[in-house]
Amino acid sequence: MRWLSSNPPKRRTELLLLGYSPVWMAIIGAVMASTSFVHWSEWQHQALGIGLALPIWLIALVPSARPHAARFALLLTLFAFLQCYFGSWLFFDAFGMQYHFNVRVIVNGTPLFLYFLTVAYFATYYTVLQIGWRAVRTRWPRSPVLHLAARAGLSYLVAFGETASMATEGMKKWFSYAEPRWVMTWGSLCYGTVFFVSLPIFYDLDEDPQVPPRPLRELVRDLLAANMVVLVAYVLFGWMIGRRG
Repeated sequence: MRWLSSNPPKRRTELLLLGYSPVWMAIIGAVMASTSFVHWSEWQHQALGIGLALPIWLIALVPSARPHAARFALLLTLFAFLQCYFGSWLFFDAFGMQYHFNVRVIVNGTPLFLYFLTVAYFATYYTVLQIGWRAVRTRWPRSPVLHLAARAGLSYLVAFGETASMATEGMKKWFSYAEPRWVMTWGSLCYGTVFFVSLPIFYDLDEDPQVPPRPLRELVRDLLAANMVVLVAYVLFGWMIGRRG
């Protein structure tokens, strides 16, 4: 069983991202606990978002992590922005999601600084997802059904972890859902679709050092296709569960 990638640049990237993850989590935790953001200006919110996303991009400059780190950061940022812009509607419409931050720069319903925060979140999520899925795949290499089940389970757990951490009474004044219990169950299932569909793209990215890297245009094409699949799934979820917000 193997946890980290056998490709040295990818393994270095994973280690750097694992090391950075507790840092952004601690910063977010401190900001939320202190509620200092209540008095922040627009630019302070933007500084938080960009500041926490910046290390993800800077990792791409680390010699031992290149070129994988740059390709990962580019795809991750693109996907995070696509999902914030196109995917948030389901949570507004079906789960009654609302933002009450003191900001004016809002892009398609979502404050701009959250786009950048999503880059930091996704960097950790996809690193953990890859490590977990790799452990299962290398431990039981001939069990495709188990691989699929593990991918689904890991995707749900990551989605549930974020949803449960945000759908709290402490955050209700600034970020809320109409029915927190409902969204933790069904919202996590919907949100988990993002990771279930896209995980193979990030997992296969430079995973085998013996395989030549795929052209960036092909990777972007596959990512756009995955984003469309997720959006279609969101429409189906919205239709099945009905409008709850």
